[in-house]
Amino acid sequence: VQVAYLGGIRASGGRRQTGQLKVKTIVIEDLVDPASYPYVAAFYASQVTRAMGTAQANNIFRIYYNENSGHGTFAGVLRGKLATTTIGIGGILNQALLDLAAWVERGVAPPPSSRYNLDAMNQVVLPEKASERHGLQPLVHLTANGKIRADVGVNEPVNLAGSIEMPPGAGQVIQYDWYLGRSDFAYEPATKVSEPQPVVKATRTVSFPTAGEYTITLRTDAQRDGVADTASGTLLENLARVRVVVR
Repeated sequence: VQVAYLGGIRASGGRRQTGQLKVKTIVIEDLVDPASYPYVAAFYASQVTRAMGTAQANNIFRIYYNENSGHGTFAGVLRGKLATTTIGIGGILNQALLDLAAWVERGVAPPPSSRYNLDAMNQVVLPEKASERHGLQPLVHLTANGKIRADVGVNEPVNLAGSIEMPPGAGQVIQYDWYLGRSDFAYEPATKVSEPQPVVKATRTVSFPTAGEYTITLRTDAQRDGVADTASGTLLENLARVRVVVR
């Protein structure tokens, strides 16, 4: 028996997780959470489908997976090096709570559950396209000279190409910002999207005057209604990273 499953039983007061739901339920799981293994949520989703059938489960249950987020629901408080590798999901949680309330009180169904597969090692694998992945989180892709790693010389140009895409019905991209490998782990000022939209391209060319390894991060914020308010409690975040090796 997996330790994580035993932990789930303890957390539920010793009750077996049959999946036979009586109330509308949304599950949020993070792919780099060391305290709640991602496959456990997939296991529970399979229990719901097995117990209730696909159609009935879709009327009462959602599961949303998130990339680049660990344990906890921090929103807008990540600082330093952690902020270059990890996003907070507080905004995603708040949006899910609003969606749950609308579902229960007004019958407005939330966006479809995340689509995913389990590989041979029970690792959760998400589709590479937002239109196939679904869920609440923006999908970010980034390349350096067309790859996830670029090897270049000092002061040699590096072409960064980023793509940000929202799942259907999940919202609009409102801004993005860059971290270019600085030793203080500071991001550049955010670029505001003049007209929030579900698909945004972010490209630029950079170079580095000193040899070394640089991690480049493209981070984005989105919002369900495209409201460009960074103080909003419903920002939907994600990021992508590449490595540049300067010799």
